[in-house]
Amino acid sequence: MKSTLFFILLATIGLIACKKENTKVTQSSAIVGRWSYIKDTVWVYKNGATSFMEGYKYTSGEYVQFNADGTGRDYRTTFTYLFAGDKLTIKYASFTKGGTPYDAETEVSQVTGITGNNMVLFYDYRNYSNGKLTDGNKVIEYLSK
Repeated sequence: MKSTLFFILLATIGLIACKKENTKVTQSSAIVGRWSYIKDTVWVYKNGATSFMEGYKYTSGEYVQFNADGTGRDYRTTFTYLFAGDKLTIKYASFTKGGTPYDAETEVSQVTGITGNNMVLFYDYRNYSNGKLTDGNKVIEYLSK
């Protein structure tokens, strides 16, 4: 009787553990792969209003690679990342490229859509004071596998 209960308990724990692992893999698997930057749109704010908006089309092969183990690489350097819900956090260590030093930084974006081979990222760098927009910018990036 004790061995039967032990076996049932062990099987239940095994199934629960497998289910959690599969859910995690499925969530992050959508972002795994090499993504090419297609274009972005930037809105710049000054004195609480849109100062200007500009679009940029990437033509030099800029990319970002997300590996299944939480590491990645873009056209500049390597990084680590965490993708949870719709929030993507990328952490860069400091690096030098072409003689130009870059400080360590963390970028946080909202993944507003991943459909097939297309992904849209939203970055919000706007600043507020007393609940009112003062300055900053917001960026929407379009990527494709």
